[in-house]
Amino acid sequence: MISVLTISATDLALATTRANIADFGALYPHHYTTDLTYPLKSAEHGEPLGGNTSWTTGFWPGMLWLAFDLTGDETEVVKSNETSQAF
Repeated sequence: MISVLTISATDLALATTRANIADFGALYPHHYTTDLTYPLKSAEHGEPLGGNTSWTTGFWPGMLWLAFDLTGDETEVVKSNETSQAF
Protein backbone atom coordinates (compact mmCIF):
# COMPACT_ATOMS: atom_id res chain seq x y z
CA MET A 1 0.00 0.00 0.00
CA ILE A 2 1.37 3.45 -0.94
CA SER A 3 1.04 5.99 1.83
CA VAL A 4 -0.01 9.61 1.35
CA LEU A 5 3.47 10.67 2.51
CA THR A 6 5.11 8.59 -0.27
CA ILE A 7 2.85 10.09 -2.92
CA SER A 8 3.56 13.60 -1.62
CA ALA A 9 7.33 12.98 -1.64
CA THR A 10 7.14 11.66 -5.21
CA ASP A 11 5.06 14.63 -6.34
CA LEU A 12 7.51 17.04 -4.70
CA ALA A 13 10.49 15.31 -6.34
CA LEU A 14 8.80 15.46 -9.75
CA ALA A 15 7.91 19.13 -9.29
CA THR A 16 11.50 19.95 -8.32
CA THR A 17 12.87 18.02 -11.30
CA ARG A 18 10.50 19.80 -13.68
CA ALA A 19 11.47 23.19 -12.24
CA ASN A 20 15.12 22.29 -12.71
CA ILE A 21 14.49 21.44 -16.37
CA ALA A 22 13.62 25.09 -16.85
CA ASP A 23 16.77 26.16 -14.99
CA PHE A 24 19.31 23.74 -16.48
CA GLY A 25 17.94 22.59 -19.83
CA ALA A 26 20.70 20.46 -21.36
CA LEU A 27 23.33 21.82 -18.94
CA TYR A 28 24.46 20.25 -15.68
CA PRO A 29 23.93 21.39 -12.08
CA HIS A 30 26.79 21.52 -9.59
CA HIS A 31 26.99 18.83 -6.90
CA TYR A 32 26.34 21.32 -4.08
CA THR A 33 23.83 24.05 -3.35
CA THR A 34 24.29 27.74 -2.71
CA ASP A 35 21.43 29.20 -0.66
CA LEU A 36 19.46 25.98 -1.29
CA THR A 37 19.82 26.38 -5.06
CA TYR A 38 21.98 24.33 -7.39
CA PRO A 39 24.23 26.55 -9.54
CA LEU A 40 25.46 25.39 -12.93
CA LYS A 41 28.52 23.15 -12.93
CA SER A 42 31.75 25.15 -12.92
CA ALA A 43 33.64 25.67 -16.16
CA GLU A 44 36.68 23.37 -15.98
CA HIS A 45 38.64 20.73 -17.91
CA GLY A 46 37.95 22.57 -21.15
CA GLU A 47 34.19 22.42 -20.66
CA PRO A 48 32.05 25.58 -20.44
CA LEU A 49 29.87 26.63 -17.52
CA GLY A 50 27.27 23.91 -16.99
CA GLY A 51 29.42 21.34 -18.82
CA ASN A 52 29.93 17.66 -18.10
CA THR A 53 33.01 17.94 -15.89
CA SER A 54 32.72 15.29 -13.16
CA TRP A 55 31.13 11.98 -12.28
CA THR A 56 28.27 13.71 -10.42
CA THR A 57 26.87 15.16 -13.65
CA GLY A 58 25.43 11.73 -14.43
CA PHE A 59 22.85 12.19 -11.70
CA TRP A 60 20.97 14.87 -13.67
CA PRO A 61 20.13 12.73 -16.73
CA GLY A 62 19.40 9.87 -14.34
CA MET A 63 16.84 11.97 -12.48
CA LEU A 64 15.25 12.91 -15.79
CA TRP A 65 14.98 9.25 -16.83
CA LEU A 66 13.43 8.36 -13.45
CA ALA A 67 10.91 11.20 -13.83
CA PHE A 68 10.01 9.91 -17.29
CA ASP A 69 9.65 6.39 -15.92
CA LEU A 70 7.22 7.65 -13.28
CA THR A 71 5.17 9.95 -15.52
CA GLY A 72 5.63 8.95 -19.16
CA ASP A 73 6.00 12.69 -19.89
CA GLU A 74 8.15 13.16 -23.01
CA THR A 75 9.62 16.42 -21.65
CA GLU A 76 11.87 14.51 -19.27
CA VAL A 77 13.07 12.00 -21.86
CA VAL A 78 13.85 14.73 -24.41
CA LYS A 79 16.01 16.63 -21.90
CA SER A 80 17.62 13.39 -20.73
CA ASN A 81 18.62 12.56 -24.29
CA GLU A 82 20.11 16.04 -24.68
CA THR A 83 22.16 15.74 -21.50
CA SER A 84 23.22 12.15 -22.19
CA GLN A 85 24.95 13.14 -25.44
CA ALA A 86 27.84 14.61 -23.41
CA PHE A 87 28.78 11.16 -22.08
